[in-house]
Amino acid sequence: MKTILLILLAFPILSFSQTLYDSIPVDQETSVVRFEKVIEASGDKDALYSKTKIWLSDIFKNSKSVIQTEDKSEGYITGKALLQYSYTHHIVKKKKIEELPNEPNRADFTFKIFIKDNKAKIIVSNIIIHGIMEFMNYEWSKSAIDFTQKQLTSEDLEEKVKGQTKEAEYRALIDEITTIFASYQRTLQKKAESDF
Repeated sequence: MKTILLILLAFPILSFSQTLYDSIPVDQETSVVRFEKVIEASGDKDALYSKTKIWLSDIFKNSKSVIQTEDKSEGYITGKALLQYSYTHHIVKKKKIEELPNEPNRADFTFKIFIKDNKAKIIVSNIIIHGIMEFMNYEWSKSAIDFTQKQLTSEDLEEKVKGQTKEAEYRALIDEITTIFASYQRTLQKKAESDF
């Protein structure tokens, strides 16, 4: 009876976790996490390029230091940026799980934006998640995701809690990247301020 109860209690957690991990896009060739979105928007390449440059200056306060390469005639911009996010941190104290207030963290990433008439594609990849100390930094990849899933199924409470904390961090990262994509989409699909 206890076994059935434990299975029933664990099922929603395992189902939710599987859904989270299914939503993390892993590049099949490189095994690293890579988010990508194609955005349909009315306007020629030059107009969408101008909107993209404005968006970059709005979202990254120092866009000149973020942009690494750009070519208006070819329709692309690449760069490296820093993403700040926070998430709920879990610890084990006296064999009980405690939730700490939102834990701030940061991740470096590269972005590529390709622009054509009436559409653009944005890619976020090479995501380096920062640890408490520099040697704890790691690239968000399939092996990191697999390790976290292993922790979540561990019999050891501390390992399981580490997995829950990492899962909360992954959710926060996905939310931030989704927000970036939504912001870019709104900018491209919005009527230009110069159109009056």
